[in-house]
Amino acid sequence: MDVEQRQRVTTLEGEYDITSPERIERKFELETDWLDFCFQPKPYYFNSPVRCFVQLYEVRDDAQGPEFLNGVGHVDLPENSSDPVWLSFSGFGYEDGAMTTPVRSCWAAIWLEGNGSSRVAVYI
Repeated sequence: MDVEQRQRVTTLEGEYDITSPERIERKFELETDWLDFCFQPKPYYFNSPVRCFVQLYEVRDDAQGPEFLNGVGHVDLPENSSDPVWLSFSGFGYEDGAMTTPVRSCWAAIWLEGNGSSRVAVYI
């Protein structure tokens, strides 16, 4: 799996508000071979540096399975920032050994370290 700090042009899946030490865990259905997360500082709630984390897992029986190889990444929101930061995952691979069925879902855990809040937009 590849992890980059970049923005792609994809479909908005949803937006979620998160405040440290909260943790969001949910399943995402993939339309393509990538999944992007945009962390936008929340005005009036953000004034200290925050590290934003995403960890991706396989889906097994519609529940969280083992972690994807290299399926974790982080980006930093600097102090008093108003600019968004991006975290992009690609190269999910295949569900079968013959490489005929691409991975079309994953489980994600999203959290912040530090003292702050962010709106997380997820793109599929």
